[in-house]
Amino acid sequence: MGARAAALLAVFCVACRAAPEHAPSTPAPLADQSAELAARGAERRATELQQLIAIDRQSLELAERAARSTRSLYDAGRVTRGDLQQAETQLELCREQLAQHSHELEQLGIRR
Repeated sequence: MGARAAALLAVFCVACRAAPEHAPSTPAPLADQSAELAARGAERRATELQQLIAIDRQSLELAERAARSTRSLYDAGRVTRGDLQQAETQLELCREQLAQHSHELEQLGIRR
């Protein structure tokens, strides 16, 4: 645990012991800071995911082209079945990665 986290925990524990029974267990300023930090973290992750999705789309486009080319080469007898399967597997991995990042962005619920 970092020094800052330990200090926050110590402040939190002291505040909890000193708080009356009817008071909320988390001091309001600390709760506000936590909510703000969580919101900032979600926004940063959303930005990161949007960038990853753009890269995923480019990768998918390239993988689709590679799979088509490999299929043509396979049909012409120029590459092996293993080469074709590798290109098709890479295409599926790109699709899955795009779907995963898109789903994660959707789960964050941040609209831009």
